[in-house]
Amino acid sequence: MLDAASLPAERGPATRQIAAELETALGENPFRLPPKDVEVFLSDLEQLLRSELEEDWAGRADWKQKLDGFEMSRFLADWLEQLGATDPGRLIALRHELDTYREERRRWSLRQAEVEGAGEWFRSPLARGWFWLESVIGLPVALYGLLNQFAAGAVLFASGLLKKESKRDRRVEWALRAAVILGCYLAQLLLCAHWLGRATAGYYALTLPVSGAFLWRYRWLLRARTRLLLLTMRLPARAAAIAERRQRFIAELNAARDRYAEASPSVRSL
Repeated sequence: MLDAASLPAERGPATRQIAAELETALGENPFRLPPKDVEVFLSDLEQLLRSELEEDWAGRADWKQKLDGFEMSRFLADWLEQLGATDPGRLIALRHELDTYREERRRWSLRQAEVEGAGEWFRSPLARGWFWLESVIGLPVALYGLLNQFAAGAVLFASGLLKKESKRDRRVEWALRAAVILGCYLAQLLLCAHWLGRATAGYYALTLPVSGAFLWRYRWLLRARTRLLLLTMRLPARAAAIAERRQRFIAELNAARDRYAEASPSVRSL
C-alpha cells in the first residue's frame, strides 16, 4: 500500500497530502453503508430500546421513573457507525432482524386494534359464547349446505355468472343466477327421487334453501365473528413471542457490543 511518509521530500507537501488521502480511501471498505442508512437504523434502534425500558418499568410496582430525555449510549452509536464502515454485512443482518421485529409488532398492533374495535357484541360474554357455539355446532350444517350448493356454484363459476363486473343488466344477471340455482336444485331432487324415493326427495327439497341460506350466514360468521374470537385467543401468545424476539435481539446486540469492547481496550466501556 502506498505510504505517504515514504515519499521523497522533494515531491512537495501537496503530493504527500494526495498520497495520504489516497491511502485513507484505499483503507475504507468499498461496501460501507451510506451514513443516512446508519442514522435510520440508529433511530429505529433507539425506539426499540425505549420500548424495552417502558415495558420493563411498567412491570415494576411503584416505579415512577420516566423516559424523558432518554438517549442511546454514545459508545453503542459509535460502534454501530464503525460497523457500518468495517463490517456492513453484520449491520445489515442486525437491520433485517430489527425490521422483522417491527413488522411483526405492526401486524400485532393492527390485529389488537381490530379486536378492540369489534363493537358491543365483543364486550358481552353471552354474545361471544353464542357465536362460539354457533361456529362449532353450525359447522356440520354449513358443510351440508356446501355440498348441496356445490353443483350450482360450479356452474355459476364456469359460466362467469359469479363475476362482480359484467356488461349485462344487474336484473338479468340475478335472474340468470336464480335460473341456474333452481335448475341445479331440480336436477338434484330428480336424482334423489330416483335413488331414494319421492318421500326422501320431498324432505331433501326442504333442506336445500335452508342449508344454502345458513351457508351464507356461516360465511359471514367466520369472517365477522369467529375470526375475531380466534384472534383474541392468539394475541397474548403472539405478544409474548414478539417480546421474546425483541429480548433476543437486544441480547445479541449487547453480546456483539461487549465483544467489540473487549477487542478494543482503548474505547470507553458502558
